[in-house]
Amino acid sequence: MATTDIRNREALGRLRERATGPAGLIVPLVIYELLFFLAPLAYLFRISLMEQTTAGAYAGDTFTLANYREVLLSAHFQDIVFFSLKFGVLVTALTVLASTYYAYAVWQADGIFGTVLMFVVLVTLLTTLVVRLFSVLLLLSPIGPVNQLLTVIGILREPVLLVTNLFGATAGQVYTMLPYTVMPIYSVLATLDDQRVEAARDLGANEFQSFREIVLPHALPGITVGAILCFA
Repeated sequence: MATTDIRNREALGRLRERATGPAGLIVPLVIYELLFFLAPLAYLFRISLMEQTTAGAYAGDTFTLANYREVLLSAHFQDIVFFSLKFGVLVTALTVLASTYYAYAVWQADGIFGTVLMFVVLVTLLTTLVVRLFSVLLLLSPIGPVNQLLTVIGILREPVLLVTNLFGATAGQVYTMLPYTVMPIYSVLATLDDQRVEAARDLGANEFQSFREIVLPHALPGITVGAILCFA
């Protein structure tokens, strides 16, 4: 009996080691991706190769490339794709610029001010997407603070529509993606020794030169990750 218990415990220990090893951690993720990501995509791909009936349904046991020809050759779909790419590049560029400046400000800030700046990013990151987009809608509405400020300082004679157009869509996307881009950039900047920047200042470099020669190259991996997340 004692020998059997020892063998059972040894077998259970080996099973635990396998479950907590690399394979045991990866297998559940692979199964999840197969069931909820790859399998639905494979099903949609099969449907895309079916012929469409007059009733609008897809006929089984058929094969056609007409759907892909229509997408590739249609001027309407081409315009949509090109506009989406241009819009993605615009949003990514603006988001990366704003995120780099914000992350640099957080990195340079001392004490409570830096904590507040990072807290703002975290609160925005944890806020649901619907609430964030609704806040943008309120800010850019004809009776919102942006229109009121531009009217008071004389840039606008009367409130204008800043939503449901390219400007509003760009502002909403930049505001939505900003936290996801700030975090990787700041995480890389946090590893930068500020004495390198101080040494550059002592050698005669101004703030822009020290940023261009030291901070920006160091932050490039974080900027790359943030740009990929934003564009995707």
